[in-house]
Amino acid sequence: MHAFKKSLITALGLLLIALSSTTEAGTISLAWDPPPTGTPTGYAIAWGTQSGVYTDYVDVGKATSYTFNNLVDGRTYFFAAFSYDASGPSGPSNELRHGGCASAPAAPSGLAADVVSTTVKLRWQAPVGEVPAGYRVQVGSRTGISDLASLYVTTTALDGTATAGTYYVRVLSENLCGASPASPEVSLTVGGGSGGGKKAPGAPRNPKRQVFNSAVTLSWDSPNDGDAPERYFIEVTDKHGAALANVDTGSPITTVTGSVPPGTYNVRIRGANSGGVGPPTAMITVIVTP
Repeated sequence: MHAFKKSLITALGLLLIALSSTTEAGTISLAWDPPPTGTPTGYAIAWGTQSGVYTDYVDVGKATSYTFNNLVDGRTYFFAAFSYDASGPSGPSNELRHGGCASAPAAPSGLAADVVSTTVKLRWQAPVGEVPAGYRVQVGSRTGISDLASLYVTTTALDGTATAGTYYVRVLSENLCGASPASPEVSLTVGGGSGGGKKAPGAPRNPKRQVFNSAVTLSWDSPNDGDAPERYFIEVTDKHGAALANVDTGSPITTVTGSVPPGTYNVRIRGANSGGVGPPTAMITVIVTP
């Protein structure tokens, strides 16, 4: 057990997404969704009194929720979930903080973006006062909206890649007491934003899904407006709206099939070309049963 505990706390692997909680005095109830890939043998919850330092754990088997009782009022606890199988444990989920906050944190400051080719690096500073448990990075196709992505991170940095286009980004601080106002927004342009004179595609049409056991097939029709897509992005969130995946098809195919673990997923599809990323389809729900 001691060897497993050490491995659980330090190993990296599949990432669990969207650990969430409800609380009462002295109690916290945690719930999570299975990882988007792989089939875990079970789950464990690790916790401690310092962020990122987990000194205890409990193996909860195949359950996807767990309640801790008799927590000390006024003490701050940090929780993370792990999945495991015969090859070992995963990396941690997003971290949740319980206790110790009197109010939502202030907004982050100093948001800045560095763009090199298709690589984007975002950096910001933590607020003064209430300590955030994490940050919500919102990305929109226009100022003031977050229609492209809403990503949760526990650090003050986010690196990634993006297709050509102009993006609008803001960051919020979050803790168990709530979310801050958004930081001042920054805009960034990937690939010069010109796209060689191309227009971004319109929204793909008629998204459909077929589910057979764990096999999911998604299909859609090409947009009627804008220039032709060169690829598509399939955006997947869990039933709580937390981002799970943004799959790049790499080509203008309009049908994909893959094996998906049991769960409820929300899916939408966007076309993209060198002129930018287009608007999404309507959201469709995919339910895969055990």
